Amino acid sequence: MSHRRFVRLLVLVWVSGALAAGFAACTSTSQPAIGTPVVNITLPGSGTTLALASVGASGTLTASEPGYTGIFTATSSNVNVATVSPASTQASAHQRAVAANIVHANAAASATFTVTAVGSGSAVISIADANYHISTITVTVSGASATPTPTPAASPASIAFTAVAQTQPVTVTETGYSGVFTAASQNTAVATVSPASGTSFTITAVGAGSTTVTFTNSVGSVASVTISVTITSGVISIRK
Repeated sequence: MSHRRFVRLLVLVWVSGALAAGFAACTSTSQPAIGTPVVNITLPGSGTTLALASVGASGTLTASEPGYTGIFTATSSNVNVATVSPASTQASAHQRAVAANIVHANAAASATFTVTAVGSGSAVISIADANYHISTITVTVSGASATPTPTPAASPASIAFTAVAQTQPVTVTETGYSGVFTAASQNTAVATVSPASGTSFTITAVGAGSTTVTFTNSVGSVASVTISVTITSGVISIRK
């Protein structure tokens, strides 16, 4: 073999090696391989959808990943429907230590999240590990508020007067409300109410008929008392 051909052969070997190294570097990446996510999301019972029956209700989900003991991060696609907390969490130190020392390939520590219903609709909860693996579940929220909004209540709710000038005390209450109520009679020719605002009132019969007395809180919620005034005519006998 001539010296010139030998040099050409060396150059070809060097170029081939450089190209191979470059290709390996280009195809190497810190991102995980594309495929089925390895973050496992477990819900109470079974299924892949968390159904919350009403606003204010909550449910839990558990995230785990074989061989992984790091931090999981949770996000909601629609915080007006459902929120998830905490934003990120890690298994307990005990769980991580146990998982790290188990040789079994499926050993994994788990982290728990709480999903809370905010409004009717659906949202997607995503759980991600530190290596870009992501899994999702769907949350659906339906129904009314789990905690009904308190409304004022008047006691008694109805009053029957049998004579003009009769009076009846009325008390108005509302759970969680510390303000006053504004009182009004729909027909002051039948009954009046005093004072104009407060929590304790007096209703006075004025004339025959029926009416309603209302008590309104600062946000417009109303309690009412129905009033009837019946005046019985008496018979006067005169002795001669």
